[in-house]
Amino acid sequence: MKIRLIIAKERVVVTASVRYKRVFGHIEFFVDTGSDTSFISPTDAVRLKLSPASFPFKCNAKIGGSSLALNKMENVSLAFLNENGEKEELNNPEFLIACGVRKKDETAYSIPSIIGLNFLKEHKLELRVNPAKNEAYLERE
Repeated sequence: MKIRLIIAKERVVVTASVRYKRVFGHIEFFVDTGSDTSFISPTDAVRLKLSPASFPFKCNAKIGGSSLALNKMENVSLAFLNENGEKEELNNPEFLIACGVRKKDETAYSIPSIIGLNFLKEHKLELRVNPAKNEAYLERE
């Protein structure tokens, strides 16, 4: 299985269809190997009409000089298109959603949704990036 990623504005991103109970929508995730946590951003949560505060608290994460409260969602499905245009669905017993921010300014709300190392490890995905060819993908045998 190969999931094609996009290299845009110095970032590696991927669009996923996110399903949680009766909520469905598309989110552009920043693939961040420097983050050990994956989560849905406050902006994407609002866009999907999810109420982050309604989920139980899991942990705080420091991102961009801000402390971001992450709450726990259960049984979240992320679906990606593979190289053949077929849907690859990855189920997550637990996925985090950003709730509140303790910060000095409003910059934390521009934090993107992130797929971090924990997601790549859990689903046994290998990240391959070749900036010279403008190619990037996730791969699993």
